[in-house]
Amino acid sequence: MSADSRRKADERLAAALADVAAADLRDDFRDRLRTLKRDDAAEFRRVTDHYEKVVLPDLLGSPDPLRVWVDFGVVLGGTTGPGKVAAIDGTGRSATWSGECAAGELLLYLPDDRQADALPLLVPAEPSAAQSATLDLLVRKKLSL
Repeated sequence: MSADSRRKADERLAAALADVAAADLRDDFRDRLRTLKRDDAAEFRRVTDHYEKVVLPDLLGSPDPLRVWVDFGVVLGGTTGPGKVAAIDGTGRSATWSGECAAGELLLYLPDDRQADALPLLVPAEPSAAQSATLDLLVRKKLSL
């Protein structure tokens, strides 16, 4: 894919994140990819091939680039094993993700293996106190008061 196409895909993702006032988690995904590259080269190649062949073209052509990005996060999160996507609203109430990306919603990939790391998929730019506490506990692995 050309540099211009990559730039357009990045711009579409940035615009979609801004539309729902969500934080840009690309650095978090890159960190997970670095860990995967170190720990499982074959799985790293599978995920990066998926990104090149599926995610980038879909970011350019999909009417919902945010959903494309979250779906990629599920693929990346799934490298730690099977799990589910949880949607946490502003009050801290958790539900199974509906498949829609809503403003103000925190989405986390939660592996079934509780020892495996959770992966944030969509984080409000200004998470509520309950969402921040959820991130601290499940992602950062610290307790907050």
